[in-house]
Amino acid sequence: MISLTHRKNQKIFVLGLGLSGRSTVNSLIKGGAEVYAWDDNQNIRKTYSDTNNIITDPDEINIIDYDAIILSPGINFNNLSPHRIVNLAKNYKIPILGDIQLFMDELKERNLSNKVIMVTGTNGKSTTVMLIYHLLKKLRNDVQVGGNIGSRSVLEFDISNEDTIFIIEISSYQIELCQNIEPNIAILLNISPDHLDRHGSFKNYINIKFDLFSGQGKDDYAIFGLDGGVISETIGLKEIQAKTIFIDNPSCKDSLKENENYDGEKTIYFEKNKEKYKYLLEYEGFLNNTTNIENIAAAVACMEALDFRYQNYVSYFKTFKNLKHRAEHVLTYNKIDFINDSKATNAFASRLAIQSYKNIFWILGGIKKYGGISEIKDSFYNIKKAYLIGHAAESFSDFLISCGIENEICHTLDIAFIRAIRDARAISSKATVLLSPACASFDQYRNFEERGNKFCNLINNMKSNEYED
Repeated sequence: MISLTHRKNQKIFVLGLGLSGRSTVNSLIKGGAEVYAWDDNQNIRKTYSDTNNIITDPDEINIIDYDAIILSPGINFNNLSPHRIVNLAKNYKIPILGDIQLFMDELKERNLSNKVIMVTGTNGKSTTVMLIYHLLKKLRNDVQVGGNIGSRSVLEFDISNEDTIFIIEISSYQIELCQNIEPNIAILLNISPDHLDRHGSFKNYINIKFDLFSGQGKDDYAIFGLDGGVISETIGLKEIQAKTIFIDNPSCKDSLKENENYDGEKTIYFEKNKEKYKYLLEYEGFLNNTTNIENIAAAVACMEALDFRYQNYVSYFKTFKNLKHRAEHVLTYNKIDFINDSKATNAFASRLAIQSYKNIFWILGGIKKYGGISEIKDSFYNIKKAYLIGHAAESFSDFLISCGIENEICHTLDIAFIRAIRDARAISSKATVLLSPACASFDQYRNFEERGNKFCNLINNMKSNEYED
């Protein structure tokens, strides 16, 4: 647990007592701050061990007495109806921060020289973060991972060794709460419409993602996934001070490989200091899945920025295992591949999966995001049939019918699974039963992990049960 010495003797209010909130409270107290805190959820407040008597209703405080407000990322900040304490803090110009800003400020306060890598994007953040971590660990570097991934707050990092490299997955919610961050390497993988209920518009969402680069200097690196659209068009409108590396998005027509001899789907392309590079990947397993090419290219670009040579780590790609719930191969049984892609909570994430497999029996649905699945209709060519669950079932069905895709409204994952197996068994060639929902999970599940685990349980029970329609 980091002691936040730069906030010593300050009066701080922490709103939200989840993972990051509790770590923030502990780090502030350890650093000598006067801390008060609150969570709107009564059940969370009841489970909080308030040994320091810090639980205080924000309606009962005088906001001008506080040096800063620290928000958990899930609390509304800049949309049309932010939390009441946010409006008060803005009116009185009280700084509103998150735990990642506190972490970066503490490194600066202690004049520490640790390398900090931050990865953002609508899709692929977690895989890219863990892939970079894997490569660096194999090269015997001291590396720690945190942020919007797993169960570790950045304030739980160990900062005792200046050789430690920190890799932080950072979401748009977290970038909003960082007024001045200066990552040594910042990576933007892709941008597609997401979280618009929080950010108000796609334009706002884009600008927040690009804020990750606003504090960087000329000795830092900014890595961008070229998409021939949003990112490619926005880069020219921003003042990027850092050195740039551009990586190829495999689904982009206006790409770095446009004027090269195309070497196939397992070739990665990037541009560093206006010089173009391409590397051929030769291993199977993780690399055999084209959904990962963009993540691999971003990892290679990051390793280049850290001055590691490709030939020294390329062999380690073959030992990396896909993250759970992201294009996860669960089982092959009776010529059917079962793929758990529950982490695909928007259409653009699902597009990567449906482009990567053949003879797909696609299970999708839940709470649909902006635009539904209309923007990926050009990727439907591998789909044999779709099975629709959750709130989006009826609207998705109508759209798929208009695209000539056969589908069934199943409502629940259990029914969809049974019917997908029935139809996959009926074809003579190898088939894929793919859970890639293109939707949020909250209509039927607590999160995408619970949804993915349900799918895996159905698969694991399959051998001992006869599924009949």
